[in-house]
Amino acid sequence: MKNLPSKIMITYFCALSGIFPLFFTNYYYNIQLSKSLFFMIITGISFLGIMVTQKRSPIAVLHSCVKSPAQLSVLLFGLSVSISAILSAYGHSAFTGENGRYIGAYMLMSMCICFLLFSQHYVELKPFYAVIPAAGVIVALLGILQFIQIDVLGFTKHIPEQLTGTYLSTIGNINVFSNYISIIAAFCVGVYCLTSKKSLLLCFFISDVALFPANSDGGLLAVLAVIVLCPLFSPAREKAFLYLSEQLLVFSAACIVGKIISQFAITPYVGLPARFTSPGFFIPALFGTALMYLYFRYRTLSPANYAFCRKVYICFIILSASAAILLFAAVILNILSIPALQLSDQWGSGRGYIWKKALDLWYTAPLLQKLFGYGPDTLKLLLLETSYHEMLSATGKIFDSAHNSVLHYLITTGACGALSWSACLLSVLITSIKSKKATVFPWLMAFLAYLIQTMIMPDQPITTPLAFMIAGICIGITSSHCHPIEKSKVFRQGAHK
Repeated sequence: MKNLPSKIMITYFCALSGIFPLFFTNYYYNIQLSKSLFFMIITGISFLGIMVTQKRSPIAVLHSCVKSPAQLSVLLFGLSVSISAILSAYGHSAFTGENGRYIGAYMLMSMCICFLLFSQHYVELKPFYAVIPAAGVIVALLGILQFIQIDVLGFTKHIPEQLTGTYLSTIGNINVFSNYISIIAAFCVGVYCLTSKKSLLLCFFISDVALFPANSDGGLLAVLAVIVLCPLFSPAREKAFLYLSEQLLVFSAACIVGKIISQFAITPYVGLPARFTSPGFFIPALFGTALMYLYFRYRTLSPANYAFCRKVYICFIILSASAAILLFAAVILNILSIPALQLSDQWGSGRGYIWKKALDLWYTAPLLQKLFGYGPDTLKLLLLETSYHEMLSATGKIFDSAHNSVLHYLITTGACGALSWSACLLSVLITSIKSKKATVFPWLMAFLAYLIQTMIMPDQPITTPLAFMIAGICIGITSSHCHPIEKSKVFRQGAHK
């Protein structure tokens, strides 16, 4: 009985990271429903298993899991979700999310339980790390093959012709597929920096290639951001910039393969995928990253040189970020006119409209709805009631999400939900960055990939549960008795190999 909780958590981890992404029942017809039910069932079984083995009540198990600011924030978020669903005028829909993305109160509370289980009952997962890239590579390859009209599982037979190219692999919508693949790529980057295993670079390469069929700017930007930020947090230290050059070189090679497979594609690239697969980008990128790799490959940085390079690199990132913010502010204030940055209704495939509408709906809501929202995953119902004709006229679409998690929870679970959600994200991020434990690094990279995309992507029952698991593991590692970086066996193998 003593080892049963650990075995339960390992089984839960393998099911969630290995089976869950590949699971489907009726192709894309019920992909969100089938994924949400699978997740809730395995979470419920795991929670029940922990409860029975520890001989505690559900309340006692949850109470024992609240020992950090992140855990408290998640518990408050779950409480806000519950109150919001109970008070919602949309009744059953607020609990199931059946009129949205199947991420209602039941699903959100299950994800909170998932986070608390992994954060409090963390077990050594290094022997099972391969489960994540293995499942990710299978999903990626299925998506790539489907994109070039090799449909291994027969998914395209169940897609209306007008929607061809908008669904991929066992994930579904291309934006969700991109979200999942970027998390896998980021995790591979993190584990590679710890272990130097070239097989992880291959997984990273396949994931990068799969981002092009997704035709999503968000996934590519998330992966590039993770690569750029990697040297700031990498425990590899003196090899951090060598790993950076390798990752950029692999990404450049993926752009070339992306160009090749586009010749057999069912749909053309748009946006960043189109730009990155143009010879004008990938030829200079490949040449420049190859030179960078050769420089760092044959020149080992001393601790003093690494510290200097890191300071220069931090200054470069800060200046670049400041320039981008000032540029965006100048466009908003009409000092500069750059159509691509102007927050019109059409900006970001309608995100400009839905962001402004979500804020407007919350601002004009009664006090009770300001505090607790209109009910989890009920935004579509609210928009149909209040803004149907305006929404269609402005964007030609019917939105079921605010395409920004904080805004979405602001209108659906109110200020209480949005604030506790934001506190959870910040707590996980800050705790992980401040930690001196090497094993948290891959999970931090994967969490960053999710965090970047959640600013422009909707939460849904496919990748969001994985994000809760990853966040829980981050907290579990930082609060467990793992060795710090200086004594970590994984660090010694990766950084000094």
